[in-house]
Amino acid sequence: MSGATSRRKGATGEREVRDILNSYTLPNGEPVQAKRGCQHSGGHDSPDVAHNIPNLHLEVKRVEVASMSPAKMRDALAQSRRDAGEDNLPVVCWRSNRSEWVAMLSFADLLTLFGCEVSNKQKEEENE
Repeated sequence: MSGATSRRKGATGEREVRDILNSYTLPNGEPVQAKRGCQHSGGHDSPDVAHNIPNLHLEVKRVEVASMSPAKMRDALAQSRRDAGEDNLPVVCWRSNRSEWVAMLSFADLLTLFGCEVSNKQKEEENE
């Protein structure tokens, strides 16, 4: 796939995620407001999709299954972590042709979303 085609597919993916987000409301009843971000430097100040959901950073990948190898998945999550900043949850939104959007995040972040915490025993073992 050429660079221009890849960029166009990425921009289309960002618009799709934007449209999905805009079809939801926040817990307080306000609409989610999303738009494509400014792609100038990466980082928390230039996300793929800017939105008003607190503490969430989205990295959008619109690529085929064959090209989304485990290594590329790890790279996408690492990019999302770098760009998310300290206080934001890094999530990769990914879709291949004729498939639904899926979200990828670390298992530890998933557990945290459900209110789980690292046990004191685990913290002690990590500090040894």
